[in-house]
Amino acid sequence: MPKSSNPAAAASLPVVLAVTDADIEALSFNEVRGLCQAIRTIAQVTEAMTCQPRFEEGDTAVLNGAGVILNNITEFAYDLEKALVERATAAKPASLADARARAWTILAFDLAIGDGLAQHAVRAAQAVRDEQVLLFGWSASGRCV
Repeated sequence: MPKSSNPAAAASLPVVLAVTDADIEALSFNEVRGLCQAIRTIAQVTEAMTCQPRFEEGDTAVLNGAGVILNNITEFAYDLEKALVERATAAKPASLADARARAWTILAFDLAIGDGLAQHAVRAAQAVRDEQVLLFGWSASGRCV
């Protein structure tokens, strides 16, 4: 790669992207849902790109330097998505809109990585329960509170 004529640009490497727990905690449920959708798309695109011959060492199917960087971006994106979903799962929604954004975030993640229909049914049932609690004041035991 040609040397940069901008010394400041060369001095800024390596590029590091960090998303802290505080960054994630500051997001609303709706922001988490939107970010998860965007991050999943980024991960899928970068993962697909690594399958192209231009990111492999000859005919070996071993990633070259550019392929390794793309793979690192893919892993970062999937790890970030997982952290976002874990945050949504652990947090309790305070409104119906929050409950729905939370439910769709968790369900979308489960559908993308889940192995069985039972897991999806359980998550959907939990989402319905959370909605009912917010709509009607039902307790986790199914009784009005």
